[in-house]
Amino acid sequence: RTERERASVGVYNLHNDTGEVTAFRNHLRTCFWKGITMNTLKKRACLLTGCILIILVCSVLALLLAHFGAAFEANASYTAYIYQDGRLTQTILLNKVQQTYTFTVETAEGGSNTIEISPDGVAITQANCPDQICVRQGRITNSLLPITCLPHRLVIELKQENASADALTY
Repeated sequence: RTERERASVGVYNLHNDTGEVTAFRNHLRTCFWKGITMNTLKKRACLLTGCILIILVCSVLALLLAHFGAAFEANASYTAYIYQDGRLTQTILLNKVQQTYTFTVETAEGGSNTIEISPDGVAITQANCPDQICVRQGRITNSLLPITCLPHRLVIELKQENASADALTY
């Protein structure tokens, strides 16, 4: 057979110093060195191998980034800012909180929200608003999303002390 015929059917004479040919090495050589003369099935196999390798590398990088981001986030100290009707009513340093405690914020229209402060976050545990979205949101432990009670015009947000801009800043 000619070299072109051997390339079209996937038969290669690729040997190392000892004369042994491994299937994976042959496959890689096929993919990268004989790509022009490969048949369609070999090209698809090479593309699939390349895509799988790229996906694996990206997944590992994403996991490492998430792991180190969580480690930096765990060492952060937060301050809770509580706004009523658009003005700041309370500021609480969460790293100074030793035990969990609750207090109630009342509105002029008779609404109330019971706020629970703990060393690891803030939550609204009880409210007399009709939709109860603020209660169902649960505890916030980072600065990504504030707790908002629209009927009572109450906003609770956490801000990281000495925070610099990062990938999550918006």
